[in-house]
Amino acid sequence: MRKGQGRHETETVGERLAVDTDKLKSFLSSRQRNLIILVKIQRYIKSGEYDGKFATKTAAVVVPGVGSVKVPLRISAKSRGAVAALSEHDQSYFPKCYEAVLRCR
Repeated sequence: MRKGQGRHETETVGERLAVDTDKLKSFLSSRQRNLIILVKIQRYIKSGEYDGKFATKTAAVVVPGVGSVKVPLRISAKSRGAVAALSEHDQSYFPKCYEAVLRCR
């Protein structure tokens, strides 16, 4: 995957995870854990010669040791509120967000 487009194309970025589903589920089940996969996609939207902003989309996937993969469609208002209460710096730091969500449950 290339970063940028046209004359701004600069480098290859991205990560890929390939694993046998049965082995992963067995591993998670034996440790009574879930795998949480977070995806963040950003696109730069130019608005003028030197100005612009990033549009950001995020998604989460939960892979449990037992059962089927879950894709939450929406984060609860309680969880959004817990993350919004964090400082701007902590809102972009996953461990702090995760702790805040766990505390609000």
